[in-house]
Amino acid sequence: RFCGAVFEIESVKNQVIREIGLGDVSKKVAEEVAKEIGLDENSVTHFVDILQKLSKLTIEKEAELTEINPLVILKDGSMMALDGKIMTDDNSNFRHKELTKYQEKTELEKKRYEGALRRRQLSQILGGKMKPGDATELKKLFDV
Repeated sequence: RFCGAVFEIESVKNQVIREIGLGDVSKKVAEEVAKEIGLDENSVTHFVDILQKLSKLTIEKEAELTEINPLVILKDGSMMALDGKIMTDDNSNFRHKELTKYQEKTELEKKRYEGALRRRQLSQILGGKMKPGDATELKKLFDV
């Protein structure tokens, strides 16, 4: 699990917790972690690649948490993520529109968002910044 400045690897027998600082994970640090957790040479390259990509994703999307769990080692030493998640900072989401399709919203959140859009459109109409015919969310209210 890559969580800001802490990298935690879970295993059945033990845990390795490694402080790696903020910023990109260097190849050297990723290789050290791979050795600390006992990966064989066939898996180290794959692990380094995955860890560096996970770090890059965390930084670029301003994530509070990025996680792959479980990450499995295949017979040839390559690795495959079977599941993962990313948690983003609500205050930075407006900078990452490409992630909105992955957001899970409750029905209440959806209704509040739609209500906010309608209020904004009404405010823009009253302020002369929008033509009534362009207010798509308000039109939905009246089935126009």
